[in-house]
Amino acid sequence: MKIGFWLGAIFAFCIIMSTLETVHAQQRPGGIPSFTRIVNTFDSNKDGAIEKSELPPLAWAKIAKADTNGDGLITEKEFEAFRKQSAK
Repeated sequence: MKIGFWLGAIFAFCIIMSTLETVHAQQRPGGIPSFTRIVNTFDSNKDGAIEKSELPPLAWAKIAKADTNGDGLITEKEFEAFRKQSAK
């Protein structure tokens, strides 16, 4: 049973890393992918926002400051303001 767990964990990790590489390859200038690209890749409940639970922890850590109201969601408006500030 432990082997099955670890194989599943390794498989999930590989999928996440592959997805992140795809997103990384399509980044905008400034090193941050577009909001649309992130939502299309990670928005599992299709609400049009990025939830903390929808992103791998390292990805959330990179954009957590965009969640200006601290509700655990990043809207397109919050994200674009963050991206503009990060590009300065």
